[in-house]
Amino acid sequence: MTLLLDPPSLRGRSNGIDLLRGWFALQVLIFAHVVNWSVYLRGKDAVAAPIKQLAAALIVVFQSRAELNPAVIGFIVLSGYCIHRNGLRTGRPLTPYFIRRGFRILPIFYLGSALGVIFYYLSTALAPAAASALTGTARISASCLLAKLTAIASILPIAHPCDYAGNAPLLTVMVEIGLYAFYALVFFIGGASVVYCACGASIIVGLAIAAMNLRHPLLYDWWQNSSLLAFLPYWWIGAAAIQPAIRRWIMAHWLLFFAAWLTLTMLSAYLDPTAITAEIRKLVFAGLITCLVVKFDRDTMPANPISFIGKAGYSIYAIHAPLAVYLVILGLPWWITCAIVVAAGLFSYFAFERPLNLTGHRFAKAVSSVAVSEATQMSIAGNMVKGD
Repeated sequence: MTLLLDPPSLRGRSNGIDLLRGWFALQVLIFAHVVNWSVYLRGKDAVAAPIKQLAAALIVVFQSRAELNPAVIGFIVLSGYCIHRNGLRTGRPLTPYFIRRGFRILPIFYLGSALGVIFYYLSTALAPAAASALTGTARISASCLLAKLTAIASILPIAHPCDYAGNAPLLTVMVEIGLYAFYALVFFIGGASVVYCACGASIIVGLAIAAMNLRHPLLYDWWQNSSLLAFLPYWWIGAAAIQPAIRRWIMAHWLLFFAAWLTLTMLSAYLDPTAITAEIRKLVFAGLITCLVVKFDRDTMPANPISFIGKAGYSIYAIHAPLAVYLVILGLPWWITCAIVVAAGLFSYFAFERPLNLTGHRFAKAVSSVAVSEATQMSIAGNMVKGD
């Protein structure tokens, strides 16, 4: 039970955590998307050779079986860690938690969805084939948007093609909404066995899907990118690292995680014709990322440009794809596209995300105060009745 119910002792904002968040956001923006999109549309000379080679190498090393992007795994691990670091603690009611989480994730999710629709049509007006190829969207329908905005597509593989709908990276945010809800459900039920069973089921199902990925590519793609069940272990690996004993064990065995990841990477590339080894490798990589999270959260680190960008990491991630597709189609150099997207993400953070997040915290605090006041009044009334 200590995995779930021990009150986390860490509090306050961490520059190290923000640095990791900023790096993950920039990795997805630059190396996973803008560089590759620029080369796809304008040829190999659109990007300097070292940058282009690094982007290609990252795919070969981390996604040889079309697995989930490593930065996304990092985001999920970091999210589980930070939610357990700052979220529910022993004795807290669920309502304030849902208020805080709702204000934290939903406004930018809906903003990113709206921008996905707007820039999809703007991009399509310039270059229909390119817009469809880069966004993975043939058309946008109301039913698909509904499946995405309600997170149904994170549970039903049949709705997976709707995940992309103009802004493909939001499928990860869609899954995270479900992870927030599951986290609260675990505390409501009050049993660590729920986590163990869910994560165990995830591993078993993931191995089965990985074994048949060539026969069922759509199911495999759903599992890798937008399945709630698939993401559960990474979230809880991060959450578990809050506990002091687990933190100490993780820091003492970081080299073991690295060696295991390197071995599995070699096996996946040269010996395993299926995606089973690659699926196991993701779990080990999540452990390796957790080592970094614990290290960066523990050490005192001064503010720096990447940690500053990391404060807006969620906004950058949520809005970058549709805006970047449009700018790349316009013909802007890749580095100017990235600079504009980062600036737009920072604006989104300071103008929308941060104020709404603070509003959510105020509402949650007000609800908590009312709940405490009512509980106190009921206790006093009960004591008076006993006294009579």
